[in-house]
Amino acid sequence: MKNNYQRIIGFLAILALLGLASAAGAESRRGSFENRKEARIKAIHERLNLSTEQGVLLEEHRAKHRQEALELRKKARTAKEALRDELQRPELDMKRINEFHARLKDVYGRRADHRLEGVLEVRKILTPEQFSLFMELMEKHRPWKGKRHGGPERALK
Repeated sequence: MKNNYQRIIGFLAILALLGLASAAGAESRRGSFENRKEARIKAIHERLNLSTEQGVLLEEHRAKHRQEALELRKKARTAKEALRDELQRPELDMKRINEFHARLKDVYGRRADHRLEGVLEVRKILTPEQFSLFMELMEKHRPWKGKRHGGPERALK
C-alpha cells in the first residue's frame, strides 16, 4: 500500500515537472517569435531605406493600428458568440438572429475599413517607390494572404 502511494506521488511529481518544462518552453518560443518579428521589421525598415522620421511614424502607426485591430477582433468574437448562442436556443427568434447578424456584418465591415485605412496611412508615410517595395516585401512574406487554400486555382494545378 505504501509502495502504491509512493508511485502515485512520484508520477504526480513527474507530471508537475513536465508541465513546468512545457510552460517554460512555450514562453521561450513566444519570446523568440517576438525577437524574429522585431528583426524582420528592422530588416524591412533598412531595406526601405527609411528616414528616422519615417521610422518613428511607422512605429507609432503600427502600435496604434494593432491596438485598434485587437479591439475590432474582440468585438467580432463577441458578435459571433452572441449569434451562435441565439442560434442554439430551442426557439428561434428571427428578429434577434437578424439583429446579431447585422452587428456581425457591421464589425466585419469596420475591420475591412480599418485595414484599408492602415494601408493608406502607410502610403502617406512612405514615398511611392518605398511603398511599392513595401507591398512587394509583404507579398513575399505572406504569399498565402488573400488566397483560399484548396480553392479552384489549386484544383486546376
